[in-house]
Amino acid sequence: MEEETKGTIITIALIISMIMILIGLFSKESKGIEPEKIKQSVRNATEYIQENRKENLKIFDKKNNKFTTNENYIYLINYKTLKMIEHPVKPKLEGRDMSNMQDKNGNYFILQMIAKSAQYKDKGYWIKYWWPKPNKEKASKKFAFCKRVVDENILVVSGIYSEKLKIEKLNFYIRNSK
Repeated sequence: MEEETKGTIITIALIISMIMILIGLFSKESKGIEPEKIKQSVRNATEYIQENRKENLKIFDKKNNKFTTNENYIYLINYKTLKMIEHPVKPKLEGRDMSNMQDKNGNYFILQMIAKSAQYKDKGYWIKYWWPKPNKEKASKKFAFCKRVVDENILVVSGIYSEKLKIEKLNFYIRNSK
């Protein structure tokens, strides 16, 4: 009888373990957008601006353009004046001074973006801040990848909402790559 009880306990433990593994495999955040895709989108937009200079920045005022999808978007900030250049989701921010913009914790995240992009100008950098998801009131944890456009006063930014990502892990590879 004791053997039977041990066997039942082991079977139940295995079933619970399998369920937890399956939950981990199938749970996705941010509709499947991965940090690497965000980073590549920012880098592609940066290259586009370098090649075309400031001739066609209006391409970024549409939410669905060749650099964004329904799940993420690119916005542009003037690196010197700290004014929003283009924002496809919140166009009322365009032309606005962003230097005093704070998240729910009082973090001046735009100033952080500028400082880190100056430090890592060739690579870009991830910043963590709290911001409401589109059409939501409550702030959520957001990670933004920012990269400065060389020879232009433009900072290119895109982000991802996630409760699981770690800022240290996102930036580790950037800081340690050549």
